[in-house]
Amino acid sequence: MPVMGKEPQQAPRFAVLASGAGSTFGHLAASSENGRLRGEVVLLMTTEAGAPVASQAIAAGVEHLVLDADAVDPDGVDETMRQALLQRDIDLVVLAADFGRIGRRTLEAFSGRIVNTRPAPPPGFGEMSTLSERVYQAVLDAGLRTTAATVHLVESESDTGPALAATYVPVEPDDTAAALRSRVQAAERELLVQTLTRLTDERSVPADSAKRVE
Repeated sequence: MPVMGKEPQQAPRFAVLASGAGSTFGHLAASSENGRLRGEVVLLMTTEAGAPVASQAIAAGVEHLVLDADAVDPDGVDETMRQALLQRDIDLVVLAADFGRIGRRTLEAFSGRIVNTRPAPPPGFGEMSTLSERVYQAVLDAGLRTTAATVHLVESESDTGPALAATYVPVEPDDTAAALRSRVQAAERELLVQTLTRLTDERSVPADSAKRVE
């Protein structure tokens, strides 16, 4: 899927959808500023005006748009998001942390252009939230020597889609779930910069990406 709406000399434009402390947003903004990420982070969307990440957007000079799910119905939030992204000529959208579900209209309008990160759950561990420390504790309890960070394409409201990239993260002998989580998330942020750079350089999302992330 080509990165749409850009002349070759124009830098890609990124939007970040975040809800937490802003580690992913901060890493992308800094990587854009220092040239490691080709393109510009031009928009931050949150569901709360007081989200901690908002202060980072102010410091970086990035526009901050609040989508108030309490004041608007889900369809209205979806349409507001879609219109905001289209009006700002966004090329790629990064879903950071537990932002919430992306609506059908936005998914259709930006098909092939929304990505997210997550740890790779160990095979055979069944369903578990990859946003809690349970998945990291499960890795430690199983005695695994490595786990992985992944970047995947968001193709559904439940945040599933094919993996675009993965990197192994070693498990240290004295790891705690919190320590392992911190290292995996750091690896996710770095992998995200590399993947976005590759996508914008290639101007396409590989059709034969790795196996689907459920």
